[in-house]
Amino acid sequence: MTIYVDAAVHAWRGQTWCHLFSPDIEGLHDFARRLGLRRSWFQDPSTSRKVSWPHYDIVDARRTRAIAMGAVALDRHRTSVMSRVVLDRWCGTAGTDRARDPLAMHRRLGSARLSELEEWLVSIHPEYRARHDDATHRMDEEPT
Repeated sequence: MTIYVDAAVHAWRGQTWCHLFSPDIEGLHDFARRLGLRRSWFQDPSTSRKVSWPHYDIVDARRTRAIAMGAVALDRHRTSVMSRVVLDRWCGTAGTDRARDPLAMHRRLGSARLSELEEWLVSIHPEYRARHDDATHRMDEEPT
């Protein structure tokens, strides 16, 4: 499974930080260990109300190293989509009716990048094809 880093570089405590994440949590922990991160640094939404999705916070220098080790850098649009995929896997809702639509925000906002993001998501997670088809069908229906 792929490991991702986002482009959200935030200043905190004199350094810049971003997120390291993956739908494969065990793979994420293994990658984080090889990157030199402690397991205790994992941001676990089940143990902290301040954490909205499972990830590691990493400094910019580690982001560069993570990319060199094979992590995929995502822009903010793809990060918003993938964070929902990660959360669905974490909560055990992936593939169920309770699963979140990873593209819901982009649909709601009428994002010009929606088609591109749909194509990207389905190419890496084909199980979201049905969600995409259902959402497109609902949007095409005439109101009754």
